[in-house]
Amino acid sequence: MCAQRSDKRHLPRANVEWEVLLGELCYPVLRARGWAQEVNPRGCKVLSDETIDKGEAVRILMAAGSKLMHVKGRVIHASCLGDGEFELGVSFEGMSDRNIAIIGKYTSKDC
Repeated sequence: MCAQRSDKRHLPRANVEWEVLLGELCYPVLRARGWAQEVNPRGCKVLSDETIDKGEAVRILMAAGSKLMHVKGRVIHASCLGDGEFELGVSFEGMSDRNIAIIGKYTSKDC
């Protein structure tokens, strides 16, 4: 079960809590851990234990329910929430049809 959020500027978003590992595209290690929230085929919000600079290209390993997704994206905003927690806005780049379909299951009206 998931909740949806929709507005005129964006695709429908699924309010989820998917575990993620992420890191800069230029480094081999996925160094940050967190939770993806407000996901749609264009991007997501990530609550993370580490920050990544705005504009940085990233790799993300995301557990979407029982499916595992590997995605690339770019950090479009980063802010400190306090107590060692950060909010990252990530725009996806080059999403595969498979990953779009997985996210689509959670953003559909039948969800």
